[in-house]
Amino acid sequence: TGIPTSALTGTIALNQMAPGTDGNVISYDASGNPVAVATGSAGQVLTSAGAGAPPTFAAAGGVTATAEFSAYVSSDITVNNNSDTLITFQTELFDPDGVYTPSNGKFIAPSDGIYIFGSNIWSYDGSEDIKSQRIMLYINGSMKQQVDFIGRTNRLVKQASHISTMLDLDQNDYVQIYMNIVTYDTSAVAIEASGSVYQNNFYGFRLPT
Repeated sequence: TGIPTSALTGTIALNQMAPGTDGNVISYDASGNPVAVATGSAGQVLTSAGAGAPPTFAAAGGVTATAEFSAYVSSDITVNNNSDTLITFQTELFDPDGVYTPSNGKFIAPSDGIYIFGSNIWSYDGSEDIKSQRIMLYINGSMKQQVDFIGRTNRLVKQASHISTMLDLDQNDYVQIYMNIVTYDTSAVAIEASGSVYQNNFYGFRLPT
């Protein structure tokens, strides 16, 4: 007639359990009967389904930024006097999603969304000839935002510029950085490759949804 369940008060060793599937988890269904929760995929977590239902494996929660990149100037760039000049940040620090192209300085949005961008530029003129400079953010070939910097003294050797912004982009919109530098004697100014990789750089990422 079998042994009543109430009589089973001892423990069961692992080698006494029936074989199962690697990765399954033992739980109970709404009736209180044991069930095996099917194995999830790599990176998933066990998620509660609430009272009366076994848990399931699902994608991990939390938010993750995407389309992150950072690049810097690794070869000197000449900026002619009072001329909007594209700055190509020729070497990438990181770009896991392949959203930035060093040859043309373009970040191309892989999807619709809200993006954060920033850029730092140091210009140099050995003759102390820098009067002012403007750093500009272009979207799809047109200037959308700018920040102007004017020296506190009459003449400067170096001038720092920074721009940072949040943009609502559509898929395939592209973003670039331009500079316009005015000198007293109308000579050209250099954006130098020397110094820290963070001195002349361009970076950004897409905010998580």
